Amino acid sequence: MKKIFFLMLVLSLCVASAAQAGSRRPGELPAPRLLAPNETAELGGQKELEFRWGTESGGNFDHYDFRLYRGTQTYEKYLILQKDVPAGTTSLRLDASTFKAGETYSWSLRSSGARKSLSSYSIFKVKA
Repeated sequence: MKKIFFLMLVLSLCVASAAQAGSRRPGELPAPRLLAPNETAELGGQKELEFRWGTESGGNFDHYDFRLYRGTQTYEKYLILQKDVPAGTTSLRLDASTFKAGETYSWSLRSSGARKSLSSYSIFKVKA
């Protein structure tokens, strides 16, 4: 009975450990945390729209891969902009003329270099 209890305990710990790892592969950095814009973006006469994200904790990467898409799908045909942003940077400003009021956009960000992260993805609509 003690052996069965011990095996169940070990199995439970293994399952819990695997669940915490999520879908990240070994050696992969955590996905960047996107801060803004989210859900809606208000230009309000501004000349630029700022995209912001949280910093990575450690890791070996040299830049972020930033991508902006028209609509909600991240296919190449909807890609508006792809830009490498230096590591340590936590924001990027884009010209407001890139965006149209009432339109929906999506953006993705991943750290890249010697190691890569999972992509973070967000959708927002520009207020009319």
